[in-house]
Amino acid sequence: MSEDKKYNGWTNYATWRINLEVFDDHYSLAEQYENIDSVYDLSTSLENYMSEILEQDMPECNKNSLTLSYAMAFISEVNFYEIATHIWEEIQRNKKEENNVD
Repeated sequence: MSEDKKYNGWTNYATWRINLEVFDDHYSLAEQYENIDSVYDLSTSLENYMSEILEQDMPECNKNSLTLSYAMAFISEVNFYEIATHIWEEIQRNKKEENNVD
């Protein structure tokens, strides 16, 4: 990906914004997703979670609403694999710290 599309070190603005506003609480997410086996599985879980959030926050919108279509277009730009990698690294650090404490 070209450097001109990057935003604050993330793939793009959408990835940075969703990570900041939805997934920035790494510590609770790390606990919630600690039993997932791969970054890919985690990225899929995060993307599904994001879809659930949209459905919950926009219950009055029907599937063809303009608001929902704009939200979905924004979400389609998110690099969930990059966010998952970031969280996965946090999970691995937490596990390593727990093993060193015991």
